[in-house]
Amino acid sequence: MAQTDSIWHKFKTVGTRLLIFIWYVIWDVVASSFLIGPTQAKVNIWADIFMIVVGLLLYWWFFRSILKRICKVRPDFTIERLNWRNWRKGLLMVGFFLALLFLSDIWMFLTQWLFPHLAGSTTANEAELNKLSASQGVYSQLLMAFYACVIGPVVEELIFRGMFFAYFDRFKNWWIAPILSATAFAAFHLASFSPKDLLDFPVYFPAGLLLAYLYKSSGRISNSIAMHTLNNVLSTILGWLALAFK
Repeated sequence: MAQTDSIWHKFKTVGTRLLIFIWYVIWDVVASSFLIGPTQAKVNIWADIFMIVVGLLLYWWFFRSILKRICKVRPDFTIERLNWRNWRKGLLMVGFFLALLFLSDIWMFLTQWLFPHLAGSTTANEAELNKLSASQGVYSQLLMAFYACVIGPVVEELIFRGMFFAYFDRFKNWWIAPILSATAFAAFHLASFSPKDLLDFPVYFPAGLLLAYLYKSSGRISNSIAMHTLNNVLSTILGWLALAFK
């Protein structure tokens, strides 16, 4: 009887944490819809300001709430400064990330060659961002860049690394949690689960795996946030260059 109660308690705990995790993912989607909404539909300046303010308030509330949730499980969790002492490892991680960017381009090229009726030159997520940037003015592009390079990396690292590891890193094998984290991260970035968009999964999964490894090995969420920010900054600059020379 005691063993049954223990199993039920563990199942209930995992189920509750999974629902809380999904809730914060939905919170991010709703907040981002307000924050970058003005880049998608122009109404008037006051409506745009209202949506941006609401989006920022939702994210402010989000940060306070998710940090409390994580600290309940891991009281020592903080967004500390980068560990500049271990700069050699940092450069190695940057090298790995740049290599992943190169490999993702190779993957996109291969999918265009193997599946010309399905694949595109960029992921569906990047294609939508490029479309928004191309159709809107400088104001909208700066707002998108602010979200992609500042808000997005912090929010996604708190969800998919900070909260995920605090809630679900209970496996004997250390590599299971990073793989599950990378899977959730990649699935989140898919536009849909159609065969066309599933081709983007191999682009996001290795990036998520590297970010998860970086956080787990260093114990510093600031390290994975910095790496995620670097990736998004490079992607944003490359996207602007592609539009400029199109």
